[in-house]
Amino acid sequence: MKYLIDDTLIYRPEDGVLIYSGNEDELVTLTATANGILSLLVSRHGVAIERDTFLSEVWDARGLRGSNSSLNQYISMLRKTLAGFAPQTTFIVTVPKIGFMLNPDLPVVKQDDDIASEDALAPAASTSTRKQWRWIWIMMLVCATALNFAFGPGHVSHGHGGARAQTWPLTTFDSCPVYTLRALPEAWHDEAKSLAQKVAKETAMPCQKNTVFYLHVQDSIFFGEGGRLVLSRCARSGGKAASCQTQYYYQW
Repeated sequence: MKYLIDDTLIYRPEDGVLIYSGNEDELVTLTATANGILSLLVSRHGVAIERDTFLSEVWDARGLRGSNSSLNQYISMLRKTLAGFAPQTTFIVTVPKIGFMLNPDLPVVKQDDDIASEDALAPAASTSTRKQWRWIWIMMLVCATALNFAFGPGHVSHGHGGARAQTWPLTTFDSCPVYTLRALPEAWHDEAKSLAQKVAKETAMPCQKNTVFYLHVQDSIFFGEGGRLVLSRCARSGGKAASCQTQYYYQW
């Protein structure tokens, strides 16, 4: 099951994925807590939900301890994330002395999945296993540059067929470009830049001539739940990677 919100945003509560309608490459995976909040808002669209209800159904139900402060932080992060898809749209409305609700003026349409799920094609894998393999793939992709796969501006080559994985410009360290391995919502850019600069400084990876940086950050970091980060600095020679220095943070 999925929802089309404001004819702009596709939301899948089962895995917490947000997708920009019409561009499946532009997506964000919410943390369990953020997904629980949004799922509650969407399921009760246009109805004011009390703060105690959020704390009970999102935190207490999972054996966690929540607070008004943590709820406020997640609401703020959700607003920024949603604004990354539609900056002019107000998705979450504050209801004074009660709590929050999904904007009743926004159309929300429930849709059946029109694509066969992985469960119908193969034995189901747990969410944690899928995330683990995705992370391993990301590390392999970053490490591939150290094995002299060719790459040019905005692309990294990988695989035996020479296929190119698109990258996105994030910022620059002095004159060195910094790319991410997937598109990040605009609301996350400042924090991503700060993290990249911090890692580069702490690990003595300054900008040098003919070098480029690649960054991958797990979504959970932007929601204050910690996560994994990879920053790789690669020297280029003749349009190919001559060498790479990579730093991995398994718990940030």
